[in-house]
Amino acid sequence: MQCLHIQALADWKRSHVLGQCVKECCACCKDYIEGAPPTKKTWFGLDTGQHVDNFRIMLHRLFSLYSDPELSDVQLVVGKKVFLVHKLILSMCSDVFKTMLTNPQWPESYKDRIVLKEEPECIQVFQDFMKYIYTGTIHLTHESVLPVLTLADKYGITDLTEVCVDFMCNHCMMTGSSTSAVSWLQYSVMCGHKEVEKSCLQFISMNFQKIISAPDFSAMSVDFLVTFLKSSDLIIHDEHTLFLGLKKWILLQSEKTGHNEESVKQLVLQTIPYIRFPLIRLSQLLAMKQDKFIQRFKAVIDEKINHAIKFHSAKGNDRFILDSVSGESLQYEARNYTSDIWSTELMIENYHDLGEYDVRAAFFSTPISSSDADENCCFDWHVDLYPKGVLFGSCMMIGLQQNFEIESCAYKTVRLSVKAMSKIERHVHITVLTAGMKDGVEYIKRTTSKICFFDEHCLVHNIDYILPYMDLNGSDSKYMTGQNHDTFRIMIIIKPVLRR
Repeated sequence: MQCLHIQALADWKRSHVLGQCVKECCACCKDYIEGAPPTKKTWFGLDTGQHVDNFRIMLHRLFSLYSDPELSDVQLVVGKKVFLVHKLILSMCSDVFKTMLTNPQWPESYKDRIVLKEEPECIQVFQDFMKYIYTGTIHLTHESVLPVLTLADKYGITDLTEVCVDFMCNHCMMTGSSTSAVSWLQYSVMCGHKEVEKSCLQFISMNFQKIISAPDFSAMSVDFLVTFLKSSDLIIHDEHTLFLGLKKWILLQSEKTGHNEESVKQLVLQTIPYIRFPLIRLSQLLAMKQDKFIQRFKAVIDEKINHAIKFHSAKGNDRFILDSVSGESLQYEARNYTSDIWSTELMIENYHDLGEYDVRAAFFSTPISSSDADENCCFDWHVDLYPKGVLFGSCMMIGLQQNFEIESCAYKTVRLSVKAMSKIERHVHITVLTAGMKDGVEYIKRTTSKICFFDEHCLVHNIDYILPYMDLNGSDSKYMTGQNHDTFRIMIIIKPVLRR
């Protein structure tokens, strides 16, 4: 829960965030409610006099109006609750309320009791919404922020909209076992909140594994789902996991439509083509043939599974023929899979004890292709992680006439160095996932990618600035994870670049 303190200065409709705290009721809130806080004064000068600021006392008086209906001149009926409010206060805060209450063309302008029709979620937070109008304070949570934003947008209270948007941009990650990112994304696109849309799209794409387990996954529209299914940058455990997530979504939509077979079939036709069946392991494909869901929509899915099975059984040249016949090159392009087949994790515990310029290394292998026919062939890699900068020691350059001493040099960068362990030519896509933590929840916070070509002349590629140096090494880093907030964790994914 978060308490946001808003100070309206010259214009009541424009507010400025003074600060934030996570306690339900802090000293600032109590100032408004429990009594008049101290008056602020400037230094007295003979020429300038003294400036007195009684703003908080005035705000306290406004709050007392909210809690005292004696001077109320209009009633708002919302659900089963009646709010005794004041036309003047509502009109100062909202042009919508002003028009509704004062414009003769609106029937509400002649009434002293107005019934407002709100969504059930908005009814639950309407009292908080009214309190904000009178005091400029509101408690926001993952559950309440969307209905509060809905009310702020509906009644044109832009300062509250800005507060909600800021909250959503900074807190779209998981909270406990749930996330609201899907609902926030769909609302933000509908209402044009571009910052929230960008934050949610990024979070969902990087944490799709969590999203498919979240309660609001079923609320994702088919258009948004297809957008994610089309993406090669989507981060997921493997393609089979993505298929299971899609299957779950389709079955949930089936329940919503009362198991209307034709509607469900249309959803299958819209979404299943974007599952990359050749990227699913052969053993998993064979097991899927017995799946009741697959059998239910056999006419749509069976041919794709059979084609994928042929792909895994074919040798190199035959496989390329299959690729060209299908005409669907993206079907063979790997996403960012976090399974240990395609990736490795590098974790540094007790990070703050790590010395400056220290290095951590890892050795791992990745497949040369996504086909099971190549399962015994792999590329071997050695990686070095420089989380606290790179140091080049001093050296002596020997020349014909004289020698030159080269001084040591240090670079403040977070570098990953990737070395191929053989001279075999390979064209690969390297993606580095960096974990972060906020509100006690660990998630993928940042990704960095680079396409690299390795051969006998180039065995090493460096990826600098996988995240900003001070973001990792500054105080209170959001990239510190673990129970003690002292663990730095990355995941390295290496996949072949698809030959077009």
